[in-house]
Amino acid sequence: APSSLRPDLPHWLDAVVLKALTEDPWDRYQTAGEMAAALRQPAVRARPPEPVRREPVRPASSRGWVWAIVIIISLVVAIGLGVGIVALLDGLSGSVPPGREVTRTATKPPPTPTVTEPPTPTATVGPTDTPASEPIAVQSLPTNRIIYNTYLYMDEYTTSTICGMRADGSEHTCYGRDTFDLKAGDYMSDYAPSWSPDGQWVAFQAIRTGADGYNHGSIRKMRADGSGVTLLIEDSERQYYDPKWSPDGQWIALTAMTRNNSYDVYKIRPDGTELTLLAHSEELDELGSWSPDGRKIVFLSGRDGSLELYVMNADGSGQTRLTHAGIDGGYPDWSPDGQWIAFPSEQNGERGIFLITPDGSELKRLTTGPDWDPAWSPDGHWLAFTSERDGDPEIYLMRSDGSEITQLTFNDAMDGNPTWQP
Repeated sequence: APSSLRPDLPHWLDAVVLKALTEDPWDRYQTAGEMAAALRQPAVRARPPEPVRREPVRPASSRGWVWAIVIIISLVVAIGLGVGIVALLDGLSGSVPPGREVTRTATKPPPTPTVTEPPTPTATVGPTDTPASEPIAVQSLPTNRIIYNTYLYMDEYTTSTICGMRADGSEHTCYGRDTFDLKAGDYMSDYAPSWSPDGQWVAFQAIRTGADGYNHGSIRKMRADGSGVTLLIEDSERQYYDPKWSPDGQWIALTAMTRNNSYDVYKIRPDGTELTLLAHSEELDELGSWSPDGRKIVFLSGRDGSLELYVMNADGSGQTRLTHAGIDGGYPDWSPDGQWIAFPSEQNGERGIFLITPDGSELKRLTTGPDWDPAWSPDGHWLAFTSERDGDPEIYLMRSDGSEITQLTFNDAMDGNPTWQP
């Protein structure tokens, strides 16, 4: 405090000095005139009355040191006010009126901070057994291609070929249509494609009109680009169709029809050898789908009076009935996680696609309409299927809970049997 340095200072001057030097700029004198007025008023009040005849004896420097202190304090206050004003302008944002600029001397602006965008969260998808009332999370369509067969009925001949497309219905490609060389009455059909697990080959049913005038059904395979067509099995006793590649790639299961219209389930090696009978009854037995672990096969059979789903081991043993409400055209497909089997059926007078657990304990409907041929996407979140919703068979896509049904093909042909590239 000033009084501790100069004990002879009056108390009012001590107060003025302390106010001028206070730390908070708002508590100081705001102008030099305000401080001078504060100094003058106590000095006037303390001035003694004038004597009549003689001057009082004063030290020569008594008036001088007062004004020296006033000048020094005024300079201190002026400097303090200047610093306070600059600090105030720096500290207040948005206080400059529009159109005015504040010039800051020797004030370096802070560096512009680098903004790091947070990563876009990846939506997670619920399990495939999510009930239809609970929407699954949004995700992009699979990149896997879908192949299917398309029928063309001409006046002179009938033909079916295999085509492929992306999951959004774009980039259509058909195999072999431009190489057809058919004459009147011929029947040529490439039908029911099935991808090998490594995505390198496609097995399919091929029907050709033979020299004997009969239509002969065989199983062939081709490379993914349509080249390298190879005959796997064909004979005069049976017609072979609907091949399904096993998950390990070691077998191709198929259906065979004899001349007396007996339908049985077989399997062969990918080179066409080791034809092995799996399911036979007095009524129709047709192949459905492999389980994802390759240990079981779901198939159709009419052995109990109506066409129903059955499950058996991969060697043909342990054949067990699964459904009791009938199958309505098309074939079943096992989900990639093994939890569900999708199949077409008509129940309570309404056709559609249903899901059932492999033990038959739970059943749910996905669609209502003339829908069949369900095929699971490799990730288990989508189902491609065939439908006559627009008047003729076309390929459609939906989520595994039955939502977001989208038409993929638009033509006058009959499209069917979609299957996904691994």
